[in-house]
Order: sequence, then C-alpha cells, then structure tokens
Amino acid sequence: MNFEISKYYAASDLVPAHFRKPENAFIALQMAERMDIDPFMLMQNMYVVHGKPGIEAKLLIALINQSGKFDGPLEYRFSGDGDSLA
Repeated sequence: MNFEISKYYAASDLVPAHFRKPENAFIALQMAERMDIDPFMLMQNMYVVHGKPGIEAKLLIALINQSGKFDGPLEYRFSGDGDSLA
C-alpha cells in the first residue's frame, strides 16, 4: 500500500525534488512510519547527501520536545565569543 501512496507524493510539486521518484518517496514513507511521524513533515525537513538521508535540526528539536522524555523543552547554552563561541 505504501508504494501506491508514494506515487502520489512523487507526483506532487509540494515535495522536494529528491522525492519525485516513487522509490525515494517510498523510502521516506517507510522512515516516517518507523519514526511515527507525518510523512509530508519528514519529506519537507529531510535532505539527502550521497545517498544518505539526514534530518534538519528543527525537526529533530521538535521531535525531542514532543517526546515527553525530558522535563521541559530542549535548552541551549552558549559560551565564549567570536571564534571560540561554543
């Protein structure tokens, strides 16, 4: 069934170009299913470098924050200045 759905995603101008092949859209659907997230959201926030998928930080942060595994949202700490900013 997912392959049939992947054909619709692949035919859409709303998904990034690398998902306009049904085979690539199918893989994204499988990943979204395993991650228990919306496939369109994943496709909009995913990139591919040399055949390896990556997820944009904003999606990863959102997934961490909604997981309920931590007390409150992800917090950031900055130290240093200029070239030594961490």
